[in-house]
Amino acid sequence: MRTRVLALLGLATVEAWKVCNVQNHGARGDNYTDDTAAITASITECAGGGMILLPAPGRYLTAPFNLTSNQVLNIPTGAMLLASQRVLDYPVLPYFPSYGSSRDIPNSTCRYGALVGAVSHHNVSVIGAGVIDGQGWPFWALHDANHKVPGTQKCSRPHLVEFEWCTEILLDGLTLRNSAFWTVHIIYSSDIVATNLTILAPVDRGNTDGINPDSSRNVFIADCLIDNGDDGVAIKSGLDEAGVAYG
Repeated sequence: MRTRVLALLGLATVEAWKVCNVQNHGARGDNYTDDTAAITASITECAGGGMILLPAPGRYLTAPFNLTSNQVLNIPTGAMLLASQRVLDYPVLPYFPSYGSSRDIPNSTCRYGALVGAVSHHNVSVIGAGVIDGQGWPFWALHDANHKVPGTQKCSRPHLVEFEWCTEILLDGLTLRNSAFWTVHIIYSSDIVATNLTILAPVDRGNTDGINPDSSRNVFIADCLIDNGDDGVAIKSGLDEAGVAYG
């Protein structure tokens, strides 16, 4: 495991990465303009390997997006990635099979996609000393309303950062805050390093877990500050019978 950790930390220091600057694709970073198209264009430009750079200073508003293999998302000091507050911007996905239903609300079979993620990829890093802000208020309000009027919330709230069926993942240096639901969710994945993270959420907002390794292996977590409304680190393997059946 030590060898894997050192190798993953090395991903963030390689100087030969192709750099794909989101501003070259029209990102404004002005806190108001939707920069999703510019970010996804940079991901496409760096297909096969490269660094997607959010230059500082800048506050980049975006809908959810997925990274691919051999990519680094770099959010340096002074840069911030802001989650869209439009519920309709979040893709509706099926529940995870090891849970048997939506994790957030009973009798639901769907979930909203995470802000930053990857599915079935390898060698992916999200690094920097900047901020990813989930701006979770609309989903918190929706969840509160669902307690009063069941059915108001249709799907499980989105995680902030999520890796599914991935290997060799590095999260380092960032501040992650105000996630609508769990902040970092690692599921069905292996060889994960999460270091030097600051994870924040209001103490009165439940289910804002810090880091949740879920049905995963070889996960290394160190030097993280977590202050939120629920678990700091919660090791999971699905839920009840569905988790046992999934294996």
